[in-house]
Amino acid sequence: MIIIAKKIRVKSLKGIFLSIALYSISCTDETSKKAGNQHIVVSLVEIELFSSTSSYRLGDSIRFQSIISTDTFNVASVEIYHDDSLLGKSDSFPVKGKIPTNNLKLGRHTLKITAKSSNSVQSKSVTYTLFSDAAPEIYSYKVINSFPHDTKAYTQGLFFHDNFLYEGTGQKGISGVRKVELESGTVIKKLDNTKDIFGEGICTADNKIYQLSWTSNIGFIYNLQTFEFERNFFYNGEGWGLAFDGIHFIRSDGSHKLIIHESENFKELYRIEVYSDKKQINNLNELEFIDGKIYANIWQEDNIVIINPSNGKLEGIIELKGLLSKYERDERTDVLNGIAYDNIRKRLFVTGKNWPKVFEIKLIPKKSA
Repeated sequence: MIIIAKKIRVKSLKGIFLSIALYSISCTDETSKKAGNQHIVVSLVEIELFSSTSSYRLGDSIRFQSIISTDTFNVASVEIYHDDSLLGKSDSFPVKGKIPTNNLKLGRHTLKITAKSSNSVQSKSVTYTLFSDAAPEIYSYKVINSFPHDTKAYTQGLFFHDNFLYEGTGQKGISGVRKVELESGTVIKKLDNTKDIFGEGICTADNKIYQLSWTSNIGFIYNLQTFEFERNFFYNGEGWGLAFDGIHFIRSDGSHKLIIHESENFKELYRIEVYSDKKQINNLNELEFIDGKIYANIWQEDNIVIINPSNGKLEGIIELKGLLSKYERDERTDVLNGIAYDNIRKRLFVTGKNWPKVFEIKLIPKKSA
């Protein structure tokens, strides 16, 4: 067996640095066994992750090697991909390397290696899941103030602007957008959707109101002052929550993913998967962008989560159990839903579907999960 080794260092399209050791190897065996990893190499491209699990934490280095039986497949070129981005090329085999994860988004990733000969192409892919590197901060709350809320409002979206609450409501036949006086709960202005629309999340950008629909794949843009309809926008999948970070729109669809859209044409750019150090965070609902973080209601839970928008890391959980007392509930009362933030006075407001109150709350750090 003759081994010739050389090392290269390549920068990926996504800013990942991949250190690869490339070996030209002459081998007569069709199979070989790697001690410690119990991996059998057959006459195909195989990828081996140096871990007993396919789960990693942010900051881990993912070590891998890929081997091929050169007796049955004469390699002319090798390409290494990570999430469809080309990381490196070589004319020799096998490939060994590691992928730093510090700058990756959380969630599922794919490593793919393609080996080509003069008349054949063989590829192998492996997937792994990247979790947060730390437990989220846990917050309790203190009620600072409470305000009246229309119990007929099935709250789907909420934001605060120029001392007024703006609310998007749901359910077919009664969906719409309204402007509400915070102190009294009085509806100042209201626009109803057509009866076939189930209204969802709302937000504001460029002096306009943007409203999602649940399953109709259509959104609505209104003038913020007059509520006059301006135009529609379209998207694939369900619409749940909507927020604006100053550059892009952020949409939830009830899953553990957040979809990032262009501001001008609502074109989908990419998706963020939300994970803690233990699990993916499902049922993301109403959204609000606050001081550089994404706040999201969890559907059917009395919790709001705080998400890092750059990588999907769950950074905090706000526990709001008991916020609306049992004496304030009736047969119409539904789940916690609705987050609004006063950027000027730094006030955080929350409510729920058909709740009688909007609460101004202060977060109190509790402990890590």
